[in-house]
Amino acid sequence: MKVLIIPMAAMAETSGPFSRTILLANDLIKADIDVALCAAKDINYKPIKGVRNYDLSIPMPLGLPSFIATHTFPIAQKLGITSKKSVPSFEDVLYLTGNIDYNYLKRSVNEICNAIQEYEPDVIYSEFNISALIATKLLQKRIYISASFPT
Repeated sequence: MKVLIIPMAAMAETSGPFSRTILLANDLIKADIDVALCAAKDINYKPIKGVRNYDLSIPMPLGLPSFIATHTFPIAQKLGITSKKSVPSFEDVLYLTGNIDYNYLKRSVNEICNAIQEYEPDVIYSEFNISALIATKLLQKRIYISASFPT
């Protein structure tokens, strides 16, 4: 069996999606299941021994151009501006992180479709990745997702 795991990407450091991806991947490997990732090499990414990664683009906060986002976002984090921002819904999280920016969606859906077509997984699991939901719908593949109270 082959499983493709697609975690949500973010420029900000988070303790959620990728830490759960690591746990899931390691447990699947222990069960002799072939695992691959389609993950952005963002601040949360850590290589997992024996797991191939299909690169996924990193979304830019608020959909800003990468030059601006990569220089201003770290400063905003260090100044504590990002931690003071009230986020009333998960849709706002997706907007702020750039995960639902139209240009990012087009690029990341294409990258995920390519990974699915090359790897040919039996199971696709998404850890809060909206692009994965769109890509699997386009390819008419089944996807399993996680959800939590905030989402």
